[in-house]
Amino acid sequence: MKRHQIIVAILVIAAAVPTSVFAQASDMPTDNPNPAVLEVNGEKVYAGEITMTMQNIAAQTGGQADSQNQETLVQMAMQRVVEQKLLAQEARRTGVKANEERLAEMTRVVVQQAGGREKLDSNLANFGMSYEQLTTSLLEMELTRSMIESQISPTIEVSDEEVTKFYEENPQFFDAAEQVHVRQIIFKIGLDAEPETATAIRAKAEDARRRALAGEDFAELARELSEGASGANGGDLGFLTREQMTAPQFANAAFATEPGGITPVVRTNFGFHVIKVEEMRPARHVPLDEVFDNVRNVLVQQKTGQAVGELVRALGEKATIVTLVTDQPAASQPVHPEPPQTAVPQERGVLLPGKGGTRKPAHYGLDIQFEDRGEDLELGRLVESTVWVNRAHPAYRRALISHSIGYHIALAVALALAPLAVESANEHGFVTAFLSRWGEALDQSRKRRKT
Repeated sequence: MKRHQIIVAILVIAAAVPTSVFAQASDMPTDNPNPAVLEVNGEKVYAGEITMTMQNIAAQTGGQADSQNQETLVQMAMQRVVEQKLLAQEARRTGVKANEERLAEMTRVVVQQAGGREKLDSNLANFGMSYEQLTTSLLEMELTRSMIESQISPTIEVSDEEVTKFYEENPQFFDAAEQVHVRQIIFKIGLDAEPETATAIRAKAEDARRRALAGEDFAELARELSEGASGANGGDLGFLTREQMTAPQFANAAFATEPGGITPVVRTNFGFHVIKVEEMRPARHVPLDEVFDNVRNVLVQQKTGQAVGELVRALGEKATIVTLVTDQPAASQPVHPEPPQTAVPQERGVLLPGKGGTRKPAHYGLDIQFEDRGEDLELGRLVESTVWVNRAHPAYRRALISHSIGYHIALAVALALAPLAVESANEHGFVTAFLSRWGEALDQSRKRRKT
């Protein structure tokens, strides 16, 4: 067995472990469907852990764990699992205790979203894993989060001078785009619907618009008629920029209408919309005092991520990682990966494997991290249990300035989850429901603080 003292050598180890070890359970030898493949400071890592992580990465990035890209998936999954082990080991070494209430809730949600304990056990068996191994993984996630909260977060400081410097050096982030406060009544229908059906649905939208123009309260009409989740809130979608609106037809109609006005019926790929414009906010450059706390929070997140990354590197340099499978020789040339992700582990989730159909993530929250992808038009992307919010997107910069960063992040999360959670025809409903629940939770939190 080969011993490695630096975490970047994980990729060399990955090359030494036959990829057949990470096959589905049905393809594995029945006498040992889940062999140990590594030891990290004496703690075993099992093939099922790597395989599940591979499936997480493949499913949530649109790839598949096939022979063409399996080697890359093995490398990514192995590094992620090893880093999680190292962080959890450090948490135990320093006396960190898991938040038992949070861990119990995480476990409850995993079981619930799997469809019950029996289905969960069946899904885990596809990877040769047991319920006990899953709960150990969840415990490691919780220990890592608790360690960051108790040992790293208290050490992070951001001075007023750093906030001011960031503001002055990044003026483009503080140009707030024009925003419009809108309500909607939506009648859902796909673009591929039969003409007769579309005509009937449009007639319902036209009737709703007629009633609104005649003086009926728009919010009450939305509660009565709207098929979107926002209907419960009177169709209120809050203040939005053009970039935050997922359909160009919707944005064009909203921004072309004066406050107090009601748009003509608009058709998008989500259905027919009747839109009321409540208020407009013009574009402007936002002064520092309005965004001071927001900027400080962003810098705190960045510094926390850097601190976690530095800890991972330090732990990796001292670690003893042992290959337990040696069916083929290690690669003769070491492969140097990208530096470990400097993500801030928070509430992590597990994507449970299933037999066919859409895979759905079982989450007790998600990691929400930030990256800069100027060439990408997406607000965010989902990788395993982390939504990476694109800070380079113009919408992010404007949201930061306009005090709508919370809504922007919620929207990015919803859009990233929707393709995985529901069929394409139902994505709009998922997004609006997600934002509605987010708004309700935010309102409840504010009420609790007031009391």
